[in-house]
Amino acid sequence: MTKPKGRLERTYRLMWDQNHPFQSHYNPPMPPETIAQAHCGFFPGTAVDANVCALGPDAGYVTAFESRRTQMEYLVERYDKGAALGDVRHWRHAESLKQSWAQGVDPLEVQVGESARLGIDHWFRLSMNDWHHFDADSGSVYRLGGSRFYEERPDLLIGKEGAAGWSASPDLLHVLPWMQDFAHDEVRALRRDIALEVCERYDCSGFVFDFMRIPAYFRFGEERQNAHLMTTMIRETRQGLDEISRSKGRALGLAVRLPPTLAGTRRMGLDVDAWIDDHLVDIVVTSPFFAQDTEHDAREWVKLGKESPVRIVAGFEEGYLAGHSDGFNRWFYNPPVMTPLSVEMIRAVAARHHDRGVDGLYVFNWFGTALTFDYDNRSALGDIADAQRLRLMDKRYLLMRSHTSFPNCLDVDRQVPVEITEKPLTLSFDIVDDVTAAPELVKSVRLLLHVDSLTVADELEVLLNGVEAELTNPMEPGVMQGTVGGRYGTVWQIFDLRDCAPRVGDNIVSVRARQRNQRTANEIPLTIEDAEIEINYEYPTGAWSAPPGLRSVI
Repeated sequence: MTKPKGRLERTYRLMWDQNHPFQSHYNPPMPPETIAQAHCGFFPGTAVDANVCALGPDAGYVTAFESRRTQMEYLVERYDKGAALGDVRHWRHAESLKQSWAQGVDPLEVQVGESARLGIDHWFRLSMNDWHHFDADSGSVYRLGGSRFYEERPDLLIGKEGAAGWSASPDLLHVLPWMQDFAHDEVRALRRDIALEVCERYDCSGFVFDFMRIPAYFRFGEERQNAHLMTTMIRETRQGLDEISRSKGRALGLAVRLPPTLAGTRRMGLDVDAWIDDHLVDIVVTSPFFAQDTEHDAREWVKLGKESPVRIVAGFEEGYLAGHSDGFNRWFYNPPVMTPLSVEMIRAVAARHHDRGVDGLYVFNWFGTALTFDYDNRSALGDIADAQRLRLMDKRYLLMRSHTSFPNCLDVDRQVPVEITEKPLTLSFDIVDDVTAAPELVKSVRLLLHVDSLTVADELEVLLNGVEAELTNPMEPGVMQGTVGGRYGTVWQIFDLRDCAPRVGDNIVSVRARQRNQRTANEIPLTIEDAEIEINYEYPTGAWSAPPGLRSVI
């Protein structure tokens, strides 16, 4: 079904969000050519057709230019007045901005121009609430990214009393008091007005209200009663953008980045249904927060926007919460830890999004993956924008771990970790690949279970859709097992699924302890920490591996 025509002339295949400009990572000064290359050098030859950039470092309260209409604070002005830097990154950032402007160079204008040169639409974004500037123990501003509007107005915060209802969620309770409360007119006006000022000032394609940085906007229990205030802010921003559009002679878009589920979005006080029904927004990005939801399913979002011109876009983060350390062992470096999504994992999530019918994809923080994880994931950009290209490419489907992050908008109770007992437990995998359609093109299909505290005296029974799977790496007597540091008894159990291939759609993995080590069973639980299904295809759609008989494999 073809969607109705909307304001935007272009449907984006892949939107790239760089929420922290690279001035923080380059020694000042940055010449204009370096600014352009550092921020847009990722894009040539890729499917990226929209560049989403921040107004400043983790921009929630500061900008890279002097705002004339809002209380957003110019980063260089705070820098010159001696505000706390927090770390050397912010010194680099502010000093670079200062020297650029002294030479008559607007770094944001440089980025807009470079996007245009590459044929990519340029968008700006704002973190609707932010936490990069304050100390969560005291609420004091300890980084340059704060502002007087934040520091001098504690009356605008959600506060400890407003957060008290989340006492069962200590992680959320720790940070929520220091977030601004959007029940206050001034708080909403700041966000609305900076969006309009930026779209008036720069030759951009639109503005993104990023509600996933950071997803908390009202006092506990007041989310739903204040939802109409958010809708009013969205409506006023839409009206302002339409006025600017008329003066510029072209449409300006409004996008929102929201939680992975409709329930989580509504629970947070965001009536996205009304925003779509009234066509107040042009793009809705359904997105995880910080850790990728590896089971993210955009089906309900696609259904919501089916008869609307609003484009439904699925978002990616750069890493996921793993119950292992990816082979990196050190004392006291204990899982779960944030780990980069591999290209194969990215492909699996993207394939599911395409299967559900999303209009495009949105990648967040990928500019920093190499800096954060020493892993360059950009090769995935050439794969994920096209469902046909993905069809016979290697993938890795994995289950999301339970966590404690932001239960106000996220589903925190997930399938793993889970204890293995004599009674069967079930795990559900949503698989898009049809491995039975052309089995001669499939190189391998494997189930990988990361099991903690398994011993050679334990035996598991593992079934996929009712058929027992073959264990390919049974534990053997006399063989070294476990590590020093992290988990002592962790082991990956690998099962060949060629004779019980997963089907398209829901797949049920059943696991039980067929035999338990009687000495450990009553004291040490046996748990599944991670679960993955890996599908590898033959070359050339699959990865290259040298065939037997070549010198390189002898």
